[in-house]
Amino acid sequence: MAKRKSGTIVNMGSVVGEIPTPWTGIYDSSKAAVRSLTDTLFMECKPLNIRVMLAAPGTIKSKLADKQDDFELVSGSLYTSFFHNIRQRMEASRDSKTMSTDVFAGKLVTQALKPSPPRYFSVGGYVSTYRLLSWLPRGFGLWMFWRMFSQPRK
Repeated sequence: MAKRKSGTIVNMGSVVGEIPTPWTGIYDSSKAAVRSLTDTLFMECKPLNIRVMLAAPGTIKSKLADKQDDFELVSGSLYTSFFHNIRQRMEASRDSKTMSTDVFAGKLVTQALKPSPPRYFSVGGYVSTYRLLSWLPRGFGLWMFWRMFSQPRK
């Protein structure tokens, strides 16, 4: 790409890289790092005429959730009373608002192949919620997700 002075780099992030949710801290943190890397690459590749795009989907159907079906907490975990919330968060990619992988891939490729692709591309389940929350104080979004995914059983 540098020799041709053209091309597009597409990094795969997630909406949770902007506003994290409880119980997915490592995943959310890695997606926040991808966002930062993408922003830096955008600046560093500008002189080379290489475009850099961040794909930040909402919920997309994937086999990742299937691999978590037998997830259990270790005996005596401090989070035992939140286990149902952890499962609820893990199941978020299986609900009715989730976009199919094929539809997402088609939309992403269409955007990435444009002569001037967007720097940020986001589709999928709950994207509208994240867009709204990005305009509100960050603490409100964190509070809302905590309330949504963290109601301990008594």
